[in-house]
Amino acid sequence: MLTSVNMGAVLGEAAGPSYGQPGTGQQFAVLVGLAEVVAEELERRLADGVGAAQRRALTTAAGRERDRLRLLRSVVTRTLDSSAALPAVPGLTLAAFHRPAAPTGLGGDFLDVFPLDDGAWGVIVGDVCGSGVTAASLTAHCWYVMRRAADRSQRPAAMLRALNDELLHRTVDANGFCTALCALVKTGDGGCRVTIASGGHPEPLLVRQENGVVRPRTLGLRPGPMLGVRTDPVFPEVTLPLALGDTLLAYTDGLTEARLPSGAMVSEAGVAAAVGALDTVNAGKVIDCVRQLLSAATGSRRPDDVAALALTAGPSGTATVSRTATARAAGPAM
Repeated sequence: MLTSVNMGAVLGEAAGPSYGQPGTGQQFAVLVGLAEVVAEELERRLADGVGAAQRRALTTAAGRERDRLRLLRSVVTRTLDSSAALPAVPGLTLAAFHRPAAPTGLGGDFLDVFPLDDGAWGVIVGDVCGSGVTAASLTAHCWYVMRRAADRSQRPAAMLRALNDELLHRTVDANGFCTALCALVKTGDGGCRVTIASGGHPEPLLVRQENGVVRPRTLGLRPGPMLGVRTDPVFPEVTLPLALGDTLLAYTDGLTEARLPSGAMVSEAGVAAAVGALDTVNAGKVIDCVRQLLSAATGSRRPDDVAALALTAGPSGTATVSRTATARAAGPAM
């Protein structure tokens, strides 16, 4: 039988130690070479005169490897291209942080901000079960499904239902589950309006400065179930205004479940307390706060992937991304 290609080893070489580093052409060359190896191996084995049953098995195995490569290639394309990670959105300031736990630099946490019709913007923050190459392949599939669903319906709940249905009938990973937060953002001169739905995902924080005091609060969002589990899920939506200067922070549970040296988890309350201790608030400062929390969380034996996205209602239209290749390399913002 055709043996499975060691994708983790190949991507460990292909993805390199961190995102956005030089050598992208060489990285893609490795991936292309992998596809050629699979094809050549299939041809060689077929030419050896195997029986019909073995030939069918070889063809099926090679097809699976090609499908897996396509998905991984999609992930590598997006994660290596740091300049395309977040757009500049008029009326919003964006900042993000992404730290995969696996040494390959690939993981199961993802985030995306993308344009929709009528000047609206879609926002996704998601967390696929697991980490490393296997989770990254499912991440690519989830990202594609949700972007496709957003083109058909600009409702966060509809995007979550589409991904839930896809995961229930998935062929990519028989053990794949996902949590996700979806939002529709419409910007204006006086702030913006956000509609949010959650599929088993941690609740985001609304951070507002009132009389010189930073006050983080939850939204009262009732999450639906984890995606890929139930056949008839309900994903309630919440709509709220963001006044100029308001910041919305969304993150994956790799942040709240990181352990401090005491052994205690950072927790949602810990995130809120850290953000509430800021003197002033904007997207960049909130993401710096996330980085510092993770820098202090050195008690985790097996760190998880972490992704966080902050958006502040305001006129600047800027976007910044902070990446750390592996959990071991995490450090405070400088």
